[in-house]
Amino acid sequence: MQIPVLVEPLPDGRGFRARVGQPFQVAAESPDRAAAVEAVRRQLDELVSAGQVVAVTVGSVVPVIGDSWAIDMKDPRYQEWWRYVEDFRRECDAVTFPGEGSDDPG
Repeated sequence: MQIPVLVEPLPDGRGFRARVGQPFQVAAESPDRAAAVEAVRRQLDELVSAGQVVAVTVGSVVPVIGDSWAIDMKDPRYQEWWRYVEDFRRECDAVTFPGEGSDDPG
């Protein structure tokens, strides 16, 4: 589940405030932008773990993937995933099954 988080500098320059509005009303402040966002993520995780946030499916059971769905290969998570895919391909290419070797006549 992805939830938009608003991150804004504090007015006195002491750091950042990250917050999520309704229905969660979660906020955190920190001198570090990433730490503020992480604190909000942890609070949201606690709500989910406590069973206060649940997901329900409405409409079609099979989601329709439209033009808005795309893989951003600049995202480090997809780059890491792609490295795993390439490693797996190399491993598969290195496997030789009986009868496939060039020395095997049959």
